[in-house]
Amino acid sequence: MVVDFFTPDCAPCKLIAPQLDKVAAEYGSKITFLKIDAEQSSENQALTTKLQAFALPTLFFIRDGKIVERAEGAMLAPKIKSLCEHIFFDGPIPQGWKPPNVEIRQIVG
Repeated sequence: MVVDFFTPDCAPCKLIAPQLDKVAAEYGSKITFLKIDAEQSSENQALTTKLQAFALPTLFFIRDGKIVERAEGAMLAPKIKSLCEHIFFDGPIPQGWKPPNVEIRQIVG
């Protein structure tokens, strides 16, 4: 699963949205893509704070119920796809990829 934290007025969020849509269409049912408006509700705001998703957009890549990677800022579809290939299908590490220096957390239901 890829979870996109965004806000409607965030310019980089507007740039990444069609890129995410393109990648989601390519993967179809193989990967679930979810968008969360970081400011829409108190629940969303609390989750944004808990996960420290303050630089928007922030993508969380979740595998087997755990956040295994995160990416911050706008990026194009090829970069998102290469991250998905690496994380979900054991592909190579994307060229030039340096994950943010943030502790990875397990999602607790």
